[in-house]
Amino acid sequence: MSPVDTTLLVPIQLQALQVNPGVRAQGFRRWRMDYTQLPGFGSPEPDAFAEPRLDWAGDADSDGVHLQWVLPAAMRTGHHDAADGTTAYPLAPNRWMVARSATRVDRAPGDRVRTRGWVVESDYLGPDGASPYLDPAARTPTPTRIGRVLPLAGWREPAERPAPFLTAVAPGNITFAAYQPHAVGVFSLHDPADDVEDGSTLSYVVVGWYADPASDVLAPARQPAGLAARLAELGWSVGPDPAGCVADTTVCHGAIRALTYSRTFAAPRPAPAALAVGNTSVDAVSALIRDRAARQPDAGLDPDLLEAFQYDLLHTLDEPDGPALLATRIHDAWFTARPGGSVWQVVAAQPDGAGPPAEPSTADPDWLAELNRAQARYDLAARRLAALQRELYELWWKRGRYNALHYRPEGLTDDRFAAELDPGRPESLAGRVAALRREVERARTDVPWGASQQELAAAMDAYTARHPLPPHTVLKRADLPSFRSAADPVVVIAGVRAGTFDENLGTGADGLLPCRFAGQLVTALTLPLAGLVGPDGRLPDGSAPGPIPPPGVQIPVNASDVAGAPGIVPLTDQHGGVPVAAAFVALQAEAYLLDPAHAAEVAAIAAERVGLPWATAELTTAAEQLMAAGSGVTGTLPAILPQRWSQPWAPLFLEWQTTYYPLPLDTLWTFDGTSYDASWPTGWTYPGPGPGQKPGRPFSISGRSLLTPQPAATFKARLDTYLTTLPEPTRTALSSFAASVDSWDLLAQALSGFNEQLALRSPASLRTPDAADVDPATGLSIAELIGGGGVAMPMVDGPVTYGPPEPGGFQALRAGQFAFAQVRVVDRFGQSIDVYDGRLADALTPTIAEGMVPQQSIDTGVATFIQLPPRLLEPARLDVGFAPAGPGQPSRPGGDARAAGDVVCAWIVPSPLDEALACYAPDGTALGELTETAGLTGPQISWLPAPGSACPTLDLLTGDFPVLGGFLRGLTVAGPAAFADLLRTVDATLWTIDPPGGGDETYLAALAGRPLALVCATLHGRSARPPRTDPQWPRTFDPVPSPVSAHVFPVRVGDAALRGDGLIGYLSYPDGGYFQAAYRPSGLTTDYVRPIDPDSFPAVRFDDAERTDLIVLMDPRLPVHLVTDILPVTTLTLPQRLVADALAAMALTVRFGPLLTDLQASAAGPAIVLPRPPQVDGTWSWSERDGADVTTFDIAPADGAARFPGTPPAVRSGWLRLHGGRRPPQ
Repeated sequence: MSPVDTTLLVPIQLQALQVNPGVRAQGFRRWRMDYTQLPGFGSPEPDAFAEPRLDWAGDADSDGVHLQWVLPAAMRTGHHDAADGTTAYPLAPNRWMVARSATRVDRAPGDRVRTRGWVVESDYLGPDGASPYLDPAARTPTPTRIGRVLPLAGWREPAERPAPFLTAVAPGNITFAAYQPHAVGVFSLHDPADDVEDGSTLSYVVVGWYADPASDVLAPARQPAGLAARLAELGWSVGPDPAGCVADTTVCHGAIRALTYSRTFAAPRPAPAALAVGNTSVDAVSALIRDRAARQPDAGLDPDLLEAFQYDLLHTLDEPDGPALLATRIHDAWFTARPGGSVWQVVAAQPDGAGPPAEPSTADPDWLAELNRAQARYDLAARRLAALQRELYELWWKRGRYNALHYRPEGLTDDRFAAELDPGRPESLAGRVAALRREVERARTDVPWGASQQELAAAMDAYTARHPLPPHTVLKRADLPSFRSAADPVVVIAGVRAGTFDENLGTGADGLLPCRFAGQLVTALTLPLAGLVGPDGRLPDGSAPGPIPPPGVQIPVNASDVAGAPGIVPLTDQHGGVPVAAAFVALQAEAYLLDPAHAAEVAAIAAERVGLPWATAELTTAAEQLMAAGSGVTGTLPAILPQRWSQPWAPLFLEWQTTYYPLPLDTLWTFDGTSYDASWPTGWTYPGPGPGQKPGRPFSISGRSLLTPQPAATFKARLDTYLTTLPEPTRTALSSFAASVDSWDLLAQALSGFNEQLALRSPASLRTPDAADVDPATGLSIAELIGGGGVAMPMVDGPVTYGPPEPGGFQALRAGQFAFAQVRVVDRFGQSIDVYDGRLADALTPTIAEGMVPQQSIDTGVATFIQLPPRLLEPARLDVGFAPAGPGQPSRPGGDARAAGDVVCAWIVPSPLDEALACYAPDGTALGELTETAGLTGPQISWLPAPGSACPTLDLLTGDFPVLGGFLRGLTVAGPAAFADLLRTVDATLWTIDPPGGGDETYLAALAGRPLALVCATLHGRSARPPRTDPQWPRTFDPVPSPVSAHVFPVRVGDAALRGDGLIGYLSYPDGGYFQAAYRPSGLTTDYVRPIDPDSFPAVRFDDAERTDLIVLMDPRLPVHLVTDILPVTTLTLPQRLVADALAAMALTVRFGPLLTDLQASAAGPAIVLPRPPQVDGTWSWSERDGADVTTFDIAPADGAARFPGTPPAVRSGWLRLHGGRRPPQ
């Protein structure tokens, strides 16, 4: 390696598909992009099950060898720009030389090898190009063709070439470089092999470079200081240390060897062993494991343990709530997440390491609340803008489609489209988007904002410079809960040889791809003479002609020795202008020295060098072995050695087709508090119109998805990490199982676009507006107004009459069952295998994961149905807030609370022994208690105020604390029996829940009972954007509101089966007529306490307007779980810091007496003599009422000394109070 060695050699993987009549008969799915569809606003991507336009079955012209080279990962990786929403890919090499040598085993050495060479001009554009493409220089979608293959002989670099544009992706096609039919003549070459005899051994060398040096990915590294940094950015490495070296020319190279050409060869395709479907790949894999464990009980598989392990919850399974926590985690994984907005917090600054952290201020600055209101305004405006931008794109697309149709839909005109797309009309859709963009931009100026972390940090610094922070604090932006939406179903396929292709072959354990400088090429192969000459100096055949070298001689064969060999494609003077000409020859020579097909030629050179009359069989065998192993070389081997050929099989696509049967939510689905299930009467047949039920019809949903071998790889990585934490011999026992995971042959992929198609939106490639089409009046373009957000093409096919759309098309939500019709795997060359075909009697039976198994299946003769319970098609969340002033009053999230009074209406301490409910204000001040007393007509429920209470009556209490007062007033009306039932219910429920600390109570109030929080919880169904409406032609300007906005979804509050759920019960309003309990013990005498059941669940709408209020009695240290099934489980949780502060400040007040005690003089005045626990610190006092007056005494501790007071002891009743105590020692 030399500091002036400017060429960096980057290894690439080369694949070669041999095609002949037998191979063609095995089945192919080869298609190309049809960009001629774009002018008519169609998708250029053919449908998954459309008839292939490249049918090889009868195409003899496709015979031969099809090469495809895999670009390095750095060239396949895009870089996303958060500011404009675009993703840019680095330019790819646009020139490739390909050399092929064909070695005939039955010919003499001088006539054994034939060569052929080609040049691939990857960026060539013209009607005679090899593959469909779009003209990169045209403003509007203009179909053209790209790439051409020319003979190497006579080729020169064209005098003119287009501006650099070629990347690994093409317009609307992210698999351009991956799928060989897409990039023929670009990153692929067809060798017809029409000059090759059967049985010949073929070898190929491919070398690629940039025709324009300025386009080279190494262009930024032309200075010595920049090379190491640029290599790190690209994920490449080079040794030794590249410091001081310059490399500004990238040369990609790959080779393949030992391809035995045969016009009768055919390699068997894999036979799928299993097909599973689930909400996630983990679910589907778990279903396969369960199926195998059921069929092979002696296999030692525990499906539950393996599933828990995959969710990192193995340690929880033995806990009381372990299985329930696992079920909740699994359910949560069924949903995808999108940002839910932001909230600003002022938090303690992290110490700089010089000393302990300083104590931050506990008070938030005055400006924080306004900042969060501004952030909420910005988040809402941004979500509204995204929704309108989606509508604007669909309207723009429909206008283009409308004008492209020969028979146009009735009732629509281009003028009406134009009016709505005019940004100069404020009332138009485009005008409203323009106005909302301005609103978002204005709202953004009120909050710190940046497109990158660096910009955000700078904006935060500028904001806090204008709004000073309290000492030792920093401003932090936190995420609000995400909006969630149901993921598309996922399939896992076993037995398709998923691991036969590695896209990142050659990458080291450090994640870097080793590269070389040109000076590090293999330049020699050294053959040993040992063993070829006997001790007597004779050759193995017994002869000894001429001088024989001694046995220890090493025979080098240099690259220069083979540079002119028959297997090397030469470059002539006309190729002198090629910047990589020397590298092309040198790389061929290296591949020659590493190709066993040339062992005879290499052995002959070695024999001649040492004076042997011929290359013996032993010398040829030694050369062959060294060349195959890459041993005995001088130089650095490439990270990807020339590969010994085998027929490739590289699964890339999953093509799937299903039949979907929508099931009406209101009539066929029931929610049992955990999940939805569909059921119907015996004899019911689909679509089964009934009372209030709309008729429906099944319809097809199909698609094409990219495959990934992710399940086994993810499981193996997690298992390897877990093994490092285990002691011996457990680690050894599990190591063999971990090793077996490498053999799991699994592919997984979501049925991408399934949910989108339910809403009649296509995930296929689509046409986008031209940014240059600017409205002259406003200076705005539709492209600018739409922005870079995600859009989808409406699925409207051809002309329709202006009448109501047929049923069974647009679905407002996902609720139904589906069955597979066909499932197929397609590899990078278009080779295909059928995984499932519902038309065949011996088709695989899909294994269904839990959560998708139907209670009843639609009876249509199809073997297996998969159930999709009701799910929203738009991202949504269940927002939980607190309204301490009561139902209907302003609500705030718990994260915004600054004091307990912001979330808690009151504290209640139940005392079953005293048969009372002690009540405290949110700050811990004692208010009084509700208890049973004797009335004139019998027992009654009465309010007894605490000493000094500001609420001596229930009326005054209700005025100051309306939620608490309403709850207590309801109990007084319900009567003593209902009050006793409530106390018994609370006591029984507290035995079923387990607060943090295992029941080791921290606060003083626990001495009299466990403190409970009374809160007014608000449940608000919030959608990230309005529900989609039917996009079909008749609804273009007359959309029907989505029924989702009006539908009410039940919510189960609390989970009595969880010891970690804090719900005691709830009321729908403060003085509700009954209390719905998480646990209702037997033996109650009234119906005031009722169990929570599906008929009484509260409900929410996802309309961003209505909310549901509940009065909840809960353990403040535990969450209350809220279950809807249409979303992940949400929790009602109190801020624990505020809970701790309030309970620590609570003054324990207990009614006490009658007791016989003395008064004792003290420095502060008379004191009541009482025994006092020595372990509890704090201030003890005694209060007693004398009419309207309350007298308070200190407590004098009683001791064992005998005293004879001058006044007799008195019988006293009052309240014992402890304030400011600490936790007693353990």
